[in-house]
Amino acid sequence: MLPTHRQRIIRTTRAHGAPTDRQAVSLLAVFVSLVVVVLVTIAVASTIVAVRATEARQRAAADLEQAVRAIDRATLAAATNEDLQDYKMSSARQALLEPILEYYQSYVDAHKNDPVTTPELAAAHYRIAGLHAKLGSMKSIEAMNAGTVCVLEMLQADVDPETLPSLQHWAMDVAAPNEWLRIKGATFTNLPKHAARLFVSLQSAKNRFIDAHRAAPDAVRPRDELANLRKYTAMFLERQNQRPRALGEWSDAAELLETLVRDQPANTDYQARLAEALVATGKLQAREQDTDAAVKSFQRTVELLEQLLAAAPQDEALAKDLETAQNELAKVLAAAVASEPAADEPDNADKESAPAEEDDKTAEPAEKEAAEGDSDEKEAAPAEEPKEGETPAPAAPDESAPDEAVPEASSDESDSEAPSDDASSDEADVP
Repeated sequence: MLPTHRQRIIRTTRAHGAPTDRQAVSLLAVFVSLVVVVLVTIAVASTIVAVRATEARQRAAADLEQAVRAIDRATLAAATNEDLQDYKMSSARQALLEPILEYYQSYVDAHKNDPVTTPELAAAHYRIAGLHAKLGSMKSIEAMNAGTVCVLEMLQADVDPETLPSLQHWAMDVAAPNEWLRIKGATFTNLPKHAARLFVSLQSAKNRFIDAHRAAPDAVRPRDELANLRKYTAMFLERQNQRPRALGEWSDAAELLETLVRDQPANTDYQARLAEALVATGKLQAREQDTDAAVKSFQRTVELLEQLLAAAPQDEALAKDLETAQNELAKVLAAAVASEPAADEPDNADKESAPAEEDDKTAEPAEKEAAEGDSDEKEAAPAEEPKEGETPAPAAPDESAPDEAVPEASSDESDSEAPSDDASSDEADVP
């Protein structure tokens, strides 16, 4: 009869004895090791999955960024293409830009309640502002203000100033300066109001970037944006004939761009924008009769444009700009030379006229004294004796004699001998 399973266990236990503590610990260690291996495997697998998910998200973000760049290029192409600027192409331009506007508006609507304000959200607001301006809508100001609020929130959160959105790229490059004021359906009543609101909006954005520049004076983005906003402010002020204020804005823009050219001498965009600001500054300085400052501005402009043209000798626009700057410099120098003699002539004339007046003053008493002396000599001279064969002349009447003793003279004699009114008046003026 075969032993049962229970009998075999009993026999084995009797033959080998019960398991020791060391054997129990070994079994436990093996079990724990297996558990650790399983957990590590799970962790590694999770990490791999997470890494792959992160990579997927990064690829997705990169793909999205690439798509945004493509949309960005399409936006600028549709907004700035010369063939689409004619008023006859307004319908085609609108058909191209409105879907892009809807895309950015949907992005803003999806992220406007995010707990953290991102540069992308501010950039989307600015792009919407530029598109509205291009399409002739007054909503451009509302969108610009929304973007500026985002910039303010980012500054309050102490973000890196270099990450601030570029108002110049996202808005100003889309619409030309005059297009911000060219509103469809505008009237003489609402257009000035729109212009005033636009100016206030620009000043608000300028103030935010002034704050950013003060917080980080060496940061590039705040200086770049502030120089551009000062340029647009100056252009707006010139339209309002406020030349002194416009000159101040142009000068500040040129100063900021000088620092950018100094820090990034290879950046030709900064050099070209600096030349533009200096030309505007020089013209206003010349109109304000600040000839020395105008000469310096145009000399610096010529220097910059010569450098740019040396790097791109085939650029006809640069050559034309250089020629214009040289002509402006020549006119200012000619005006400076012409003004030097003109400034000295009044002084010389005064100096020359002063002695002449003194001579006249001294000559008048001398002439009068000489005239009196002659008359005295004539009165004191004795009568000449008549020559032989001549009739003696009648004696002169004695002034001391009574009136009746004076012989009556003829009318011709009285007219010739009587003193005129002028002569009597002259004698009265003699001291």
